[in-house]
Amino acid sequence: MPTAPIQIKGLKELNASLKRFEKDVRQVPQKAGKEAATIVANAARPLARHKSGRMAASIKPSATATGARVRAAGLPYIGVQHFGWPKHHISPNPFLYEAFDQRAPEVLAVYEKRLAELTATIKGL
Repeated sequence: MPTAPIQIKGLKELNASLKRFEKDVRQVPQKAGKEAATIVANAARPLARHKSGRMAASIKPSATATGARVRAAGLPYIGVQHFGWPKHHISPNPFLYEAFDQRAPEVLAVYEKRLAELTATIKGL
């Protein structure tokens, strides 16, 4: 019994879309990470103790291809304020941890949204 030739419509579009997807998906961690870290940084600033406002101003978001982070840096007392120092009667104020805990669902939603947007660009499925 002879077999009929099979023709797949949209295969060229699908292959091109998958190549673009492969390139673009590598950028998701950095783009989504920066957005997610900004959410956490904005939430952390009001939670930091405000004597002069310098500690809150030092809170910065950043992201790379492998991860995202929020840092409060550049002041010698940030660690003491964040983790406390019982001998000196300084109670901990883990503002960075609290900010992430408060915003964790939003952070996850950012990554999900970015991946969904990217997946929606695949043609031919």
